[in-house]
Amino acid sequence: MNIGLFYKGDDGKFHLDYDTFLDRFLKASEVVRYEKMYYCYDSEQGIWRQRDLEDIQLEAARFLESETGESWNVAYKKQTLEKLKVATQEVKEMNQSDVKVCLRNGVLDVEQGSFRKQFDKRCYFTNRLEVDFDKSARAPVFEKFLEEVSCGNQRRKRTLEEFMGLALTKKIGKGKAMVLRGTGNNGKSVYLNILCELLGADRWTSISIQELPNFGASVLPGKTLAVMSEISEENSRNLMTTELKQLITGENMWCNVKYHDARSIRPYVKVLILTNHRIGTSADDSDGALRRLFIMPFEYHVPDEDVDLELVEKLKGELSGILNISVKGYKRLARQGFVYSAQEESDRLIERYLKTENPMRSFIKEKIIFQQGAKISYSEFTMRFQKWGGENEIDFPTDLDSKQIFSEVKKHFEIERYKSGGIRGMKNIAVKK
Repeated sequence: MNIGLFYKGDDGKFHLDYDTFLDRFLKASEVVRYEKMYYCYDSEQGIWRQRDLEDIQLEAARFLESETGESWNVAYKKQTLEKLKVATQEVKEMNQSDVKVCLRNGVLDVEQGSFRKQFDKRCYFTNRLEVDFDKSARAPVFEKFLEEVSCGNQRRKRTLEEFMGLALTKKIGKGKAMVLRGTGNNGKSVYLNILCELLGADRWTSISIQELPNFGASVLPGKTLAVMSEISEENSRNLMTTELKQLITGENMWCNVKYHDARSIRPYVKVLILTNHRIGTSADDSDGALRRLFIMPFEYHVPDEDVDLELVEKLKGELSGILNISVKGYKRLARQGFVYSAQEESDRLIERYLKTENPMRSFIKEKIIFQQGAKISYSEFTMRFQKWGGENEIDFPTDLDSKQIFSEVKKHFEIERYKSGGIRGMKNIAVKK
């Protein structure tokens, strides 16, 4: 018997000192608690694994027997459970570092590019990348792949590297979702597969627009990448929901967990969207919604007979080199203030989308000004609108009536209707000269 774990009671018998026992057990087993969940440190893997109370009790029973020779009993179990909640160290957050990641052979600081060949339990990692850090590793096949899918456009190529680097971390950057858009054998799926392979199954998840308001957010804690793969044309046209915007920008959002109370979480996933369709939004603030997207055209195409079915397997053999490319991409992105290298091209595409998403709204914002007392007839407004549409090569309905025009303009300016000599129109606006 380990006398240090027992005290002699008034009855002359030895009793287990639960406080001392739990203190020694928790230190030996390295158990912590976060939001009512328990985690034990795996020193071989360098990560903290979530455990339920039954597992903790079994560990405590084994520890008691090894230290004292005493067998676990109902009284020990009851007292241990009561004191465990109080005695276990509460941590404020798991995965505490924004920029450090656990690898198979140590810890990498993505921001600094530095590596320590030992694990760090103080970071409270709950997952790791199944990749070894090798400063000299290269990835020639992956480099060629990026060159091809970006069609030689170096800004696009660098952006794909930058997104991979950002996905390694908890940083949100400018709060934009990456949209890979293109049809056919263009490399989107290969890029996705190798990014997910780099991160590992515990750091990425698939999501859908329909699931997010319900239990979809419950899979987000601990993840740095959320994927919406090959979304339908309907969802592409009505993409930006309130929940998706919260996810993209890293805002606090309610997380519903089956059989548990709902709780607020702060997601730090980077959202990656793959689609063959035109992107749009049903949101009233479509300007702001679409500007939360980064559009990356995938215009490369490989004929069916030339598709390399072994490409992903080849790239898996270059993960250490791909990790180095991703770290380099992150550091470049950080130097650029988290503005992607191909941001200007994406901005032009977004502007084009905005004009074609709601041409009249774009025309009003671009060409109409408030001018007290000024008047413009519906016929002149329509003529100016049609001229602007032709200049911008935008197709739009030609059967607009005065009610539609007034309703849209009213959203932007305090206007009044007027009628004079059979001419009807709007008052207090004018066309820019």
